[in-house]
Amino acid sequence: MVTELGRYLSKITTHDIRLVSQLRNIRWQKDAKGRDRAISIGADDYHDSACIAIVCRTSLPVIRGAVGTYGWSDSWGKIS
Repeated sequence: MVTELGRYLSKITTHDIRLVSQLRNIRWQKDAKGRDRAISIGADDYHDSACIAIVCRTSLPVIRGAVGTYGWSDSWGKIS
């Protein structure tokens, strides 16, 4: 997600300073195997939302959901 957001960051226009602030909270750190990992050193909920939006931007909507199902069963939550 972080890599994908990095690719499109130059194309994003935002007026929310919280997103920009949280982008600064992400750091790259090497793990035990020497691979780079993105870690957060502060709040990152706006950052995570932006990453999810970028990754899911081409998702196709589901035409039909769970057809024929509804609600909870009558015995849900009862102790047997």
